[in-house]
Amino acid sequence: MAVSDITDAEQSPLRAHVASGCPRCAGRLAEAQSVYEQIGLSLPPITPQDSVKSRLMDKVRATPANAAAAAAPSAVVAPVAAASSTAAATPYKLPPAGVDGAARARAPAAAPRATAPVGRMWFYVPMISSAALLLISAMLFYGYFNAYGNYRRARKNQRQHNRQLAMQAAAWQKKYQAAKAGWQSKFAAENASLKRVQSQMRLLTTPHLKLAALHVPKGPAAMHATMLYNSAQHVCFFSAKGMKAPPAGKIYEVWLITKKQVKIRAGIFGVGPGGTVNMMAHVPANIHDISLTAVTIEPAGGVAQPTGAIQLLGKVLKMPNGV
Repeated sequence: MAVSDITDAEQSPLRAHVASGCPRCAGRLAEAQSVYEQIGLSLPPITPQDSVKSRLMDKVRATPANAAAAAAPSAVVAPVAAASSTAAATPYKLPPAGVDGAARARAPAAAPRATAPVGRMWFYVPMISSAALLLISAMLFYGYFNAYGNYRRARKNQRQHNRQLAMQAAAWQKKYQAAKAGWQSKFAAENASLKRVQSQMRLLTTPHLKLAALHVPKGPAAMHATMLYNSAQHVCFFSAKGMKAPPAGKIYEVWLITKKQVKIRAGIFGVGPGGTVNMMAHVPANIHDISLTAVTIEPAGGVAQPTGAIQLLGKVLKMPNGV
């Protein structure tokens, strides 16, 4: 059956179905149109007789219904029998109603409607959303860890800076304490020296002053000493030069001797650089009749009564203004 033999009543439901966008029917229609266009080219060409063409043209011109179409080139309709099996299996896109078979044969085949693969697009939406979420999460985590790393580095630098400041402060504090201790020690030494000088001045300016010049009892006078005794303040000041260092384990000890030969300890002393000695000692208040002063060598720490040989000896004399 040829396409031109289908009535308008039969074409309407087919045309509506194809127009609804059925992808299967649209594909079959496109295949059928392609095959239909190639049918005429698949037959071997036959050269008709000259009389056939003349008779055909006479009939065409004699038909009133085809007078309008006489100027248009005639369409060669291929035999339908050769394509009957393919046409029966594949539906065709029907031409509009009211168009004759020749016009329908000349009408170009319509391209099939392209339908979007909606189902496949929805399949990619979750994947794209998941990828976007992963990207956003990665960016957020990167920003968080970057900020956290900057914060930790800043804290580390701050702690190092604080430790450096603490070390500097400790060093400054140590230097200050050392300087303070030096100042205090120096001040204490200066204060003690000042007190000694003041005491010596008081000792020398008092009217209750006695003097004793000590020397070596026997032998050259390589060593000599002087003792000032304040009977009112009960203080004596001993000064010597050229003294030799005592033997190991020994020390010099000063004695005040009364008229009754009572020997009173006045103090012990060592020898400074150059053999110089400066010593101040307190005498008991009940001693008033001192007549001699002696220096002996005794064991380290001193003794209650002299045991060693006398190294220096001198007589206590009254000063001109003394008592």
